Amino acid sequence: MDKSKKILIGLSILIGSLFIWFFNPNDEKIDGHIRVGVSDDTSGFVINYMINQKYFSDLDVENLIEPYSINDCWASTMQWALSSDQVDMAIICKEAADKFVKYDKNFEIVNPLVQNSDVFLLKNEKPKNIGYTQNRNYQLDLIKEYYKEAKTVPFISGGLAYALESKKVDGIVVDTIKSLSLEGSKFSTSENSSYDTYVLVVNKNFKKSKLYNQFVKLYNKSIEELKNKNTFKNELKNYTDAKISDKDLEDLKKWKLKFLQIQD
Repeated sequence: MDKSKKILIGLSILIGSLFIWFFNPNDEKIDGHIRVGVSDDTSGFVINYMINQKYFSDLDVENLIEPYSINDCWASTMQWALSSDQVDMAIICKEAADKFVKYDKNFEIVNPLVQNSDVFLLKNEKPKNIGYTQNRNYQLDLIKEYYKEAKTVPFISGGLAYALESKKVDGIVVDTIKSLSLEGSKFSTSENSSYDTYVLVVNKNFKKSKLYNQFVKLYNKSIEELKNKNTFKNELKNYTDAKISDKDLEDLKKWKLKFLQIQD
């Protein structure tokens, strides 16, 4: 084969590749604005990963997926955000979701997305009192199940770490990812059985849209990608700004933290 023919074949391959790259539709691309309500804990971990992925590099990511900070799933800001059409969907604690969908028929619960997302963080092995986030009755049940003799003390979510550090309590039930930057002995809350912590709540009209279907595909793809140990570790570092060791990863596995896919 002479040199000119090789050049023509090479150009044909290059042009064909460019054509596919430019004109082949990408079903995994979100092509509109989505507003998602999340907290700065395990509920927002996968959303944060999605924003940071390279397959968003040709798009204005912040205009596609807008994390609407809720801070606490029982807070009035959460209820306002959902009721006033500030968000299309939210990943919030199960109890708040159950209560909200009874109040607002425009929304529905799709399915749980996070399981076993809390740990016991203790200053001593036999705590006399343990703090938990107010209105999260499942945390109250966990304390009664594992530390029957301990007194339960409710706090707002942001006050748990301070309560422990200031010795107002001997231990707290705290979000697993947030616990990585806190000192103390950590113990599983799912040793006896697993439990759901965060669920997806979605506007019923939005659920019928193309954007929702695109979001589901991309979210589920992200769950699969995060099963890779290095991918998960890197995202955890990015999300927490903390040093993540292999022991931390082993602890998360031991504590049975699980991120679940959205069911179609």
